[in-house]
Amino acid sequence: GEAEAASELLTEARREAAAIKAAAASKRERMLAGARAEAQRVEKDVRVFLGVAQAERERILQASHAEVKEAASVAAAATQTERERMLAGVRTEVEETQRKADVLQESARVSAASENARLLEVARRRVADAHSEAGT
Repeated sequence: GEAEAASELLTEARREAAAIKAAAASKRERMLAGARAEAQRVEKDVRVFLGVAQAERERILQASHAEVKEAASVAAAATQTERERMLAGVRTEVEETQRKADVLQESARVSAASENARLLEVARRRVADAHSEAGT
């Protein structure tokens, strides 16, 4: 009687422990899957952000080349001294535009890297939370 009741209680306790363990593993898997999906979304967002920055840099450079051609045609009609002065101004403007494009691209890269690192840290924390909640 008593031994049988104790055996049943032990069996029931083992079943409950197995069910709890399975639920924790399932929850951990869902949280890990969520963290992985979030990391993939972050990676995609970063790629889009860098693509936009690159496109903007190209647009700036194309506009700069068009300005250089226009300035060169105006300069062709000017005297030699005036032409040299104008071309020096154009060169300075081109260099400044190139610097702006480089700064824009670097800023976008740094910004994207920082956002990526922040979001990856959030994902890492979620994974760690999933492990700790699951007791692993």
